[in-house]
Amino acid sequence: MKIKYILALTILSTLLTSFDLVAKQGVKISSTTRDLKSNSSSTTSIYISNTHVAIENSGSKNSTILYNSLKEEFTYIDNTKKEYYLFDKATLVQLKEQVKMFAMMMKQFASQMPEDQRKKLDKIMNPSSTSISYSKSPNLEKVNTWTTSRYEGKNSNEKVISLYIANYQSIGVAESNFNAMKKMLEFAKQNLQEIGSLLPAGGELSAFTVDSNSPIMKEGIPVKTLAYENGASKNENLVNKIDLTDIPDNKFVIPTGYSRKTIDIQNQLGK
Repeated sequence: MKIKYILALTILSTLLTSFDLVAKQGVKISSTTRDLKSNSSSTTSIYISNTHVAIENSGSKNSTILYNSLKEEFTYIDNTKKEYYLFDKATLVQLKEQVKMFAMMMKQFASQMPEDQRKKLDKIMNPSSTSISYSKSPNLEKVNTWTTSRYEGKNSNEKVISLYIANYQSIGVAESNFNAMKKMLEFAKQNLQEIGSLLPAGGELSAFTVDSNSPIMKEGIPVKTLAYENGASKNENLVNKIDLTDIPDNKFVIPTGYSRKTIDIQNQLGK
């Protein structure tokens, strides 16, 4: 009987230890993005632990973005193609230099390029030209259950984004729970500004390549975002739920069987 009791305790201890390894408490943010022209929609789930971030996008994107703050690694996963692109800080610094050198070579042909290619080239050569200036509305606005401050973002006097920021008190989750997300945004600002449009995620990364003017994560998080194109609203992202929950470790892992890919600078810049 004593042996069975000890064995049962050992099994229970192992199970509890295993659960701690596969699930840790963190923040889960669930949101829906709607294309205001086609009325199509997709969902996004963001998982934030003490050291990792995972952003899962459904719909036609069917992608995942991972960030490991301990290793300073950024990964884009294409779940449809079962491919992934992994970048550490050193690789991104090297890639930036290669992109700049290639862009300098391409500059002499700029006048012969289609407009979209010229814009891409200009963004690489002059990353500061895409910076956004923000103005804060004096009035508070309600979004779902959260009280928010609205920020209007403009680039070259053209409205490009509206952010409805709920502060951490309104959200009901301590600011410290978002530290890994803050580190990811800082990493993106330092390393993805020039080359974000060349990476496979394309426009998906634009939401994370925030500049120093952005109010995101400073007093809270955006629970509603409107993006504009040529003065008209293009899409809307609306947060549905923010929870403290147990997050399995496998949320932050590249799926088994996926193949690693690298960026073809010449091909990407020539698109």
